[in-house]
Parts: sequence; structure tokens; C-alpha cells
Amino acid sequence: MMGLSALVPAVARATGLPVIAAGGVCGAAQAAGLAVAGASGFVLGTALVGTEESRAPGAHRWCAVHGVGSDTVTTRLFSGRTERVYRTGLVEAVEHLEDRTAPWPGPEALFAPLFRAAAAAGRDELLVFRVGQSAGRSAFAKVEDAVRTVTSWIPGE
Repeated sequence: MMGLSALVPAVARATGLPVIAAGGVCGAAQAAGLAVAGASGFVLGTALVGTEESRAPGAHRWCAVHGVGSDTVTTRLFSGRTERVYRTGLVEAVEHLEDRTAPWPGPEALFAPLFRAAAAAGRDELLVFRVGQSAGRSAFAKVEDAVRTVTSWIPGE
């Protein structure tokens, strides 16, 4: 898998189209570098999980704020699409089935009842917490703080 800082200029150069950078964006220096590399905009994901406005469960917020990127894994198991998730008991229990994963949206339908029941029972180890490479760097109290920080490099912002 190619990192965002290498992917953005390659896609911008190859397509000539606007590129939206998504995946681990959580700071002004990173956003500025991606803009110079050709990004026309940014998507904030994990950076917003720990905010007051987030509806993520407590354990998911913890992963975003205090987790470590090395505790994540990329997998297709839970959605049928490659995504980065925090390593939980469920992830470890089924990761050996990666090569048998159905395409999207099959896994989402399969796991939805388990996720609902696990959440209702408070069984965080049976949940999947989607986080980006910025796991552990979501230190924003409010969405406004995150947006202000990531855009602070723009003159006049």
C-alpha cells in the first residue's frame, strides 16, 4: 500500500483532476505538505472520532485519542473493502479468514447483527474500530478545533 504523501502527487499528475486527500490527516504541516503535493482538499476521519460531537462509542474514541498506529491492521474482513481497523479480540480471532472475505457489501450485512449485540452488551472486544494512520493523534476537543488546526497554514484562515 502506498502512503498518502506519495499517492497524492502520483494521482494528481496522472489524472489532472482535483485530489481529495484522505487517510491520517490531522495537522497543519501535513495538510500543507499534501496541498503542495497536489491535494485540493482533505477528509478528516480519525481526527474527528475523539471530539465532543462524535457519536463513536467510548472504546472507539479511546483508540483514536490514545491508540497507536502499530496496533492497527488493514483488512477487508468487515466491509469487503480494504480499511484500517484497531486490533481487537474479534479482529485477531478472524484475521486468518482474510482470503475468504466476500466482496462489499456482504461482510457488512454479515457482521451487523454481531456488532449491534456486542455494542448493546458492552463487549468492545467484539467490535471493530475503524481508524486511520493517525490513530492516537486525535487530540481535538471539538470539530471546530480540528478544522482550525488543519487549515491554519492557509493565509487568512
